[in-house]
Amino acid sequence: LLVSPRPFAHHPLETRMAERTLQGSAAPSDMDLKFAFKPGFDSRFTFGTVLTCSSLLAVVVASAAVLGPPVLLSSEPLGSAADVGAWRGSGTCEGYWPDVSECLRPGSGAAAQGCPQHYVDAAWDGKDEFLRKVGAMEKTAHKLGELSMSPSGDCHLATEAPSIKLMRYRGLSWSRIEDGAIVGSAEFEDARGRQVACWPDGYSEHYVGEHNLVPSDRFLKYVRDFDLSAFQKAVEELELCSSKHAGQ
Repeated sequence: LLVSPRPFAHHPLETRMAERTLQGSAAPSDMDLKFAFKPGFDSRFTFGTVLTCSSLLAVVVASAAVLGPPVLLSSEPLGSAADVGAWRGSGTCEGYWPDVSECLRPGSGAAAQGCPQHYVDAAWDGKDEFLRKVGAMEKTAHKLGELSMSPSGDCHLATEAPSIKLMRYRGLSWSRIEDGAIVGSAEFEDARGRQVACWPDGYSEHYVGEHNLVPSDRFLKYVRDFDLSAFQKAVEELELCSSKHAGQ
C-alpha cells in the first residue's frame, strides 16, 4: 500500500520543547515526556489506522496471489483486458478500437470515430482469399504455441523462417460491433516484433468473416506478402523433431 510521501508537521509539544531548550529553560516535565514522540513512531497514527492499513495490505497480497502478477497489455490507454496496441490507422497493430461505450451507443446514433463500423463493406473483393490465408497463419501459430508448451532442448524453430507468436493475456476482449459478444483474449505477433504486425485473436473470424470489415491496406499487404509455406514447413520440422525426442 503506497502513500505519497509528505513531510510531517511539527507537533506543538515538540515545538514547545525546542523553544524551552533555546531559551535555556529546565528539562521537560513528566507530562511533556508522557505525550512526546517516541523514537520511530508518529503519534498521529492510531492503532485503528495501523490495523486498517494492515487489513488492506493483506487483501492486496491475497488478491495478487490468486490473480498472479500484473500483465502489461499496452502502453496506450485504449480499453482493458486483452486490448493492446492502438486504434486502426494510428499504430502498428491491426484490429483495436475505442472503448465499447464509444462504439456501441444504444439509441444515440453513429459509433465514434475509429470504431469498426466505419470500415464495413459487404462487397469488398478479396475477403475469401484473405480469410483463407490469415486463417492458415493463425492455425500454424496456434500449433507453434502448443509445441512451445513442451519444448525439447534439442529442437528449435529455424531462425531464418518467418513466424508468428501467439501471446495470451488475462481478461477478455468485448466486441465493438456486436453487443455482448466476446472476441478473445490473445494476440498474434510477428516474430520480428510488433512494429511489423500484430492483431487480436478473433479479429479475422469475428470482424472480417462475420461482419465484413475491410482490413487496412497495411495489414492486407502484410498477409499477402507473408511466406506461409515457409512458416508451415518450419513448424512441421519442429513438430517432427519434438516427436522423435519424446519417443526416446
